[in-house]
Amino acid sequence: MKGVCTICTDHFTDDKPISATPCGHTFHEGCLSRWLATPTGSSCPQCRRKITARTIISKLFFDQPDDDDEEDPSALRNELNAAKAKLSEKDKEKRDLYKEKDQLEDRLGTIRVTLRDLTEQLQDEQDKNKTLKQQMKLVDIHKKQAQQAEADAKKLRKKLVELERLQLLIKGSSSEAEDLIQLMGEGAESAKSMARHLTVLEKGL
Repeated sequence: MKGVCTICTDHFTDDKPISATPCGHTFHEGCLSRWLATPTGSSCPQCRRKITARTIISKLFFDQPDDDDEEDPSALRNELNAAKAKLSEKDKEKRDLYKEKDQLEDRLGTIRVTLRDLTEQLQDEQDKNKTLKQQMKLVDIHKKQAQQAEADAKKLRKKLVELERLQLLIKGSSSEAEDLIQLMGEGAESAKSMARHLTVLEKGL
């Protein structure tokens, strides 16, 4: 029982009789009897309303026990089943989260492998690009060398022609010399060419 005697502040139990005042307040029978014997016993301990021993209702009996003090087995089973269902739901959520975690880790592993492969490919392309640049530099060097060699060869061919003409002037007949002079033509360029031939001739002598 949940009732409390306000005189002794103890809960009501079946082993102690209960009494009530005319104003409706309940107390232990023994506590109320002792209260009535005190100088202030002419009033209710709860509301101070005037009371006498004749107006006290002694030995109250309760036909039904207080249901609030007893747990309903069916209600407990329902609560237990609800708790189990909620726990099962939480377990399922936990399994789903672990499954999602495993999937994310697999995806992360795949991404890492792809990233590593792309990094290696990029490094290979950079190495190829570096090698290609070096080859292009070599090609430019060889091209310049070829151009220089061609220019030198052109100069040598021109010089060889001049030497052949000079040899013809020295060893050839007068008619051949005249033909050579006509071939060289007239004008400033012809004069320069003739001067070069004569210079070579002087050095030879």
